Parts: sequence; structure tokens; C-alpha cells
Amino acid sequence: MPTTLASLVIFLVLLMPGFAYRLLRERSASHRSFSPFRETISLAFTSVLADAAALAVFAALRALFPKATPDVGRLVRDPGGYFGAHYATLFAWGAGLLALATLLAALAAAEWPRRLYLSRFRPDWKSTTSQSITYLSNWWALFTRNPGTRKYVGCVLDDGSYVAGWLKWFSNSADDGPDRELSLTGPIYYRKPNAAEAVELRDVHAVAVSARKIVLLTVSYLRGDDASPAAELRDRSDARDG
Repeated sequence: MPTTLASLVIFLVLLMPGFAYRLLRERSASHRSFSPFRETISLAFTSVLADAAALAVFAALRALFPKATPDVGRLVRDPGGYFGAHYATLFAWGAGLLALATLLAALAAAEWPRRLYLSRFRPDWKSTTSQSITYLSNWWALFTRNPGTRKYVGCVLDDGSYVAGWLKWFSNSADDGPDRELSLTGPIYYRKPNAAEAVELRDVHAVAVSARKIVLLTVSYLRGDDASPAAELRDRSDARDG
């Protein structure tokens, strides 16, 4: 572990690629809660890989352009003298390599490079991944399937009431816990317990629903801005009555 302030700063800076990977991964994909030890190991391992890739790029540049890159040999043999004479260059290269490592980690965390690679080199990836064992919850799978469609969500609550609307946001936790939430945007339809039909809440533009209260969750994947939620409710009502 770092014992001085300078070594602590360097240690934290070198972990920036792993932190960037973790942060972007949580925003673009479902994430699970792990132990602090596993989180730390994952963060450090990702940072080491990204830093190693950036150093490999530097080694290639050093071999191609030896006069335009810092002399690592002189820095090792005479760190004080070489740093004092070339501190600006060393800081610039250090910042550039750190930015490169962080960028590589961010690209690894992004979803579109993986989708681009799989669609180009593995056209059957959708069918194979759907059969594999994953840590994705049904909550995440329902809300992320069929990209490009609007999600119309209906929730039957534990008191027998029903609320429906367009999906606006949802918690991306992969743990099937009761503390997750989703938000729906208008038009919002609500059916009281034991009521026959749902009515539109014209003065309500959005609503948040806790997973703790949801008994049944339905999702409709609709294309186009002209999709009618009223038609969806009518179809569901007809299906229930039938």
C-alpha cells in the first residue's frame, strides 16, 4: 500500500482507467453488487490492463521515434537529473498515456464497440447470447430488449390497482431486490382497486413506481411516435374480459 502522499496520488491516478470503466459500465449495462474485495480487485485489474496497453503503445512509439519520446533508460539511471531537465515533457507524456489508458477502458466498457464487433464477425450472436447463462435480471432484460422501440409499461400493484405509461427510466441493478424503481411518463393511466377500467390522469405527467409494490409487470414494444397507449389498454382489457 502507498505510504507517502506522492505514492498515494500516483496510485489513485493509475486506477483512473478502472474507475472510468466501472462508471461507464454501470451506466450502460446492468450491474450487480459485489464484495468490496472483489470490487477492488476488478478495479485494479482493469486499470493494470489499460495501463499496460497504453505502455505498449508508448513502447511502439519509442521504437519508431526515439528522438521524439522520453528516454526511459536515462530516466531510470538518473531520475533526478533527467526529470529536472525534462519535467514538462514527462508530465505531458504521462498525462497523454493516462488519457489513452482511460479512453481504452472507456471503449471496453461501452456497448456499441461490442455490438459492432459481434454483428460484423458473429452474426448469430443474438441467438447464442440469449441461450447463455448471464447475471441479467428479468427486470433489465424486459426493459432493454428490442432496441429502437418505445416501451409501454403496465404495473399491477399489491393493492390491486394498476398504473401504466411510457417507460422513462429504470434502475439498472441486476439484483432482484425490492428497492429498485422505475419512472413512467404520460399519458398516465390508473385503475383503482376493483375498478373496471383505467382512466387517464390528465394532470399527472410522470410517476415513480417502486418494485416493492409491483405484483405483475407487463411491457409492450411499440414502434413509432403514433403508437396509442389507449389502444394498448383496450387490447389488454379485451384480453382480460375474454
